[in-house]
Amino acid sequence: MTRVVNTHKEKCSRYIGRSKTDEMHFGNPFFVSTKKTKLGKVEVASLRECLLAFNDWLDGTRYTDVEPERRAWILENLEQLRGQTLGCFCKPKPCHGDIYRVKLGEITLEEVMAAFDEPAKEDSQISLF
Repeated sequence: MTRVVNTHKEKCSRYIGRSKTDEMHFGNPFFVSTKKTKLGKVEVASLRECLLAFNDWLDGTRYTDVEPERRAWILENLEQLRGQTLGCFCKPKPCHGDIYRVKLGEITLEEVMAAFDEPAKEDSQISLF
């Protein structure tokens, strides 16, 4: 089973973040407007939209003009990610690595998006007092 971990907290066997030096990488071209990045290509309003945009980009249903060569490379090399421990900085929040797991058939897009429907732990703990 493929896992996605935070590279600050766990070791990974495959880094899937953006790259400054390698044009062909597994990073997400979409980024949330509240984050400062020089490596993202398309700004979106929320993490939810970021993951949906990434999913649609891989499917070729939206954003087809964004890095088409890299998209093709990712799809050609997607199987390399199966069974690996994928590292990014987003976890434990939902991450584009979860979308890779969707594309590998390990989980559904609905499972990834369900995380946005769950109350934050801090919010549920506050209600205890």
